Amino acid sequence: MGILCYNYLAVKVRRTTVKMKCSRIARVERKTRSYILVSFVAFAGAIALAGVPFLQARAEGYVWESAYTRYRFAVDAASGSGDCMQLSDVALYDETGAAIPSSAFKLSFDSGLHGLEGVSATSPDGEGPENAVDGDTGTKWLDWRGGRDATEEQRAAVYLEFRFAAPKKLSGYAWFTASDSPDRNPSAWRFLASNDGASWTELDAVTGFRSSDAFRSMAFKRNFADIPLYRFKVDATKFPDIAKLVEEKFRRPIEAMSPKVMTLLDGEGAKWTGGEITIIPTDEKGCAWTTGGGKIWLCNGFVKRCPGEVVGACLHEFGHLVQDYRPLEGRADPYDSGPGWLCEGIVDWVRWFHMEGAEGIKDANEGAKKEPKFDDGYGTSASFLDYIARTYDRDFVAKLNKTCRDGRYGEGVWKSLTGRTLAELEEEWKTFLKGLDSATGK
Repeated sequence: MGILCYNYLAVKVRRTTVKMKCSRIARVERKTRSYILVSFVAFAGAIALAGVPFLQARAEGYVWESAYTRYRFAVDAASGSGDCMQLSDVALYDETGAAIPSSAFKLSFDSGLHGLEGVSATSPDGEGPENAVDGDTGTKWLDWRGGRDATEEQRAAVYLEFRFAAPKKLSGYAWFTASDSPDRNPSAWRFLASNDGASWTELDAVTGFRSSDAFRSMAFKRNFADIPLYRFKVDATKFPDIAKLVEEKFRRPIEAMSPKVMTLLDGEGAKWTGGEITIIPTDEKGCAWTTGGGKIWLCNGFVKRCPGEVVGACLHEFGHLVQDYRPLEGRADPYDSGPGWLCEGIVDWVRWFHMEGAEGIKDANEGAKKEPKFDDGYGTSASFLDYIARTYDRDFVAKLNKTCRDGRYGEGVWKSLTGRTLAELEEEWKTFLKGLDSATGK
C-alpha cells in the first residue's frame, strides 16, 4: 500500500511515497514483545527480565534535575496470578547515592477500601505499608487492592508517598521483594514527584516486569542515570481516544528505546538535545512525520491499521530529530546537508537492523535483494549501510551521520571512511545480497 510520509530535514518538510508490504507489517505484529523502561541491579539473586536491552543515557551518579518535597511509588499491577500485591521494602537514595533513613520523611498512604469486599482493612495485621520503610526485608507490605481482580479505583490507591520538609533531590530508588509468593510481586509501577501533592511529574514508569520464581527477598535498584534524556508525551487535545491508545500501548516502549537511537546516531553531537518530545495524533493520511521542534505527528488511521508499526515509525521520526542536519558549508538549503535517500536510510538502519530483531534484518535485506539500488532510501539503503558497517567499521553509520550533521557530506566521504568508492561499495553489497540465505536474510 502507498503511505504518504513527511520526512524532516532541518526545518523543512519533505513528502515522499513509501511502499510498505502488509506481509512485513503482519510479521512485526505477530512478534510478541515486552518493552521495559528499566535497568535493574539484582543484589540477592538472578532476575528474569523481559524486553529490549536498555542503554544508559546519562552519566553515572546523575541526580534528577529538580528537587521535590513529595515522591510517590505507585504500584499499578501485580504479576497476574496473585490475589494481592506485596513487597518488603522501598528505598530512596540521596544525591550521594546513600539510602535515606525513614526518619527523614513522613510516610503517607491511602487506607481506604474503595469498594473492596470480604476484608475489613487493606492489609492483614502486621503487614501494613509501614513495613515498607522499616529497613527489614523480613517484614512485608501486603495490599489486597493490588490483586488480579482489583478495580482500577482500588489499584490507584496502592502507593507509598514520601514527604520531606524541604525539597529533596534524589539519585534513584529501589524496591525489595518479599520472601514468598513471587506472583504477588509488582509487575508495573510508576515513580512520581510533586511539590504540592496535586500536580505530579512522572520520573519513571515500568510495565511488563517479571521477577524470578525464587522464594527469597531480592532488591531491584533504579538509578536516575538510566532514564532517557528524552521524555515523550502524547497530545490529547484533538483526538483523546487515539491519544489514550498511544499513551497506554506505545509511549513507554518508544521512550524506553530512544537512548539506543541516540547512541547509534551519536546523538550527543546534535545541537538539539534533551527535553520533551510530543506525539500528536492527526486525522491526515499517512503514517508519521516530524517538523522539528520536538514534535512527531502520528496518523490516526495508521495507528488503527498498523499497530505493530507504531513504535518503529515514531522511533524513525525521532531519529530525524537526533540527526539534526544542517546546510552544507556555504549553502542555505538544508536539503543540501545530505541526499534524502541517505537521511532515510540511516534512520531505517537504526530501526530495522537494531530494533526489529531478526525479522527486521531479514525483511530489509530480502527487500533490497529484489531491487538492489543503494540510493532507493529507507530499508534498501539501510541494508547497504549495514553491509558497510559490518564489513569495514561498526561505527561507520554514526560517522557518516556526523558528516551530514556538520554540513560536510560529499561523495568522497565514502572512500575516506572505508577506503572504497561509492561505486565499489555498491558492487560489493550486491554480491553480498546474492549470497544471502533466504530463510534468515543473512
